[in-house]
Amino acid sequence: MKATLTHKRRHPGGSGAYIVTVTCPDCGKARTVAWAGWSAIICGGCGAELKRGTYRKARR
Repeated sequence: MKATLTHKRRHPGGSGAYIVTVTCPDCGKARTVAWAGWSAIICGGCGAELKRGTYRKARR
């Protein structure tokens, strides 16, 4: 299933890389991962395979 990607930001360590919050649409478990370099991860809550979804900017 497609993951929900939100809150894209620079890594706080100053490396210049971006990180993003990935949320499982089934159980709502969220985790922070690197923006680049992955196409799928396993949810830490329900064990579902989460495929990289489309990033949505937060509305202000």
